[in-house]
Amino acid sequence: MPNVSPACRAGLAVLAMTVVSAQPASAQQTAPFFDGRRLPDLEVERRNQDVQQEQRRQQDADAKKLAAEQRLAAETEAKKRADEQRIAAETEAKKKADEQRIAAETEAKKKADEQRTAAETEARKRADEQRIAAETEAKKRADEQRTAAETEAKKRADEQRLAAETEAKKRADEQRTAAETEAKKRADEQRLAAETEAKKRADEQRLAAEAARQTAARTAALAPSAVPVVPEPTAPRPGPSAPSVGGSTGACEAPKITVEPLTGGRLKAMIDSPCRRGQVVTMTYGDLPRAVQLDAATGKASVILDLYLGDGQDFVLSTADGKTEAIPAVSAKDQRAYSKLALIWKMPVDLNLHAIENNAQIGAAGHIHAGAPRTAEDALALATSTEVGAGFMSSLSTGKLGDVHVEVYTFFHHSEQSTGAVPLAIEHATRGQTATGETCGQGALAEIAYEAVLLSKTGDVVREDGVIPSVACGTVLLDRVRFIRGAVPDIRFRR
Repeated sequence: MPNVSPACRAGLAVLAMTVVSAQPASAQQTAPFFDGRRLPDLEVERRNQDVQQEQRRQQDADAKKLAAEQRLAAETEAKKRADEQRIAAETEAKKKADEQRIAAETEAKKKADEQRTAAETEARKRADEQRIAAETEAKKRADEQRTAAETEAKKRADEQRLAAETEAKKRADEQRTAAETEAKKRADEQRLAAETEAKKRADEQRLAAEAARQTAARTAALAPSAVPVVPEPTAPRPGPSAPSVGGSTGACEAPKITVEPLTGGRLKAMIDSPCRRGQVVTMTYGDLPRAVQLDAATGKASVILDLYLGDGQDFVLSTADGKTEAIPAVSAKDQRAYSKLALIWKMPVDLNLHAIENNAQIGAAGHIHAGAPRTAEDALALATSTEVGAGFMSSLSTGKLGDVHVEVYTFFHHSEQSTGAVPLAIEHATRGQTATGETCGQGALAEIAYEAVLLSKTGDVVREDGVIPSVACGTVLLDRVRFIRGAVPDIRFRR
């Protein structure tokens, strides 16, 4: 039978077997030749109809099931497509929303960053302006205080120097006046004695000549034919000459010199020459002379000699009368524990050497110069206790006495210090903060030639020449111009 499922066929087979088995045995035995194809059987017909109805019901059920499955598949496919479209739409919408959100957030962040940057820039600008104003005011006050202090100190020093010079001059004048009075008194006494002796001898010679003349006259009277002989009067012999004022002019001995080694490559030389009181002697180191003023009353002087050319050069002391004395350059035991930078110039101006230790600010601790020179003992103690190198101004000069002027910065090294350098700078202190007069333009003291000598702790010496340039008159010099960096070599060190 077409369009009948296997389940239906199985059901019909079972039904047929049931019908056959349900027939009475007597009937089966009494009608062995019964042919159902020829005679209609109502029961079979009914069963066939039932089977057909069952088959139609099964077909309807199968059709409904298939339709349901197809509808379910269509609904599932439609739902799947709807879900995919919905998900795609939601994804696209979410993507667009995310892009819009990200764009909005990016724009908002950009504006916020711009506003924050602008606010920070403005705040930094105001802070810098306030800091610069505060630093300028503090520097101005510090400069005013320093200038006032330096002026007061200079005034006191000048007063003390003038008082000392006046007192020394007074004593020297008194001693000179007393010596001249004593010498004049002795000369007058000797002159009077010589004149008295000469007058006495002249009187004796005159009396003897008068007696001889009288004797000759008498002889002539007794013998008129004879020629009278009148002896010539003998000229009086001069007495001893008067000595010159000031006594004997014998040669002055060479100065006596004693030397004491000091910390940081220096010597203390004590000069003693009483016969050269108030004179200026010359101390030459290498090819560089240095003037030293002897005391007007005692002829003594104490001077610190800086070994910035190393201990291979000796000092030579020269006097105005041609005497010379060599002074051996004997340094202390720390001769390899330091470096030196010497600034040398010849013009009559005050140049200041500045050392900037450990990135110090101008005027702060670590800014070493003539106004804050630090002592050798303090520098050595600082370098030892902190394991960081430290230095001091071992020689200073105001540029007044002599033809050559020297300032020296000495730096004590420490073996544990990291690699680095101490920057050094030059200041035209006579020019100051405002260039005026001879220190600017075409003035005689506007452009200053100098020499820098670097002595390393290995003993090597490097010499360089340089020039401090002129500036326009009236220029107010800021620190970066007033303190000229890079004009002299830095002191470098490495671990």
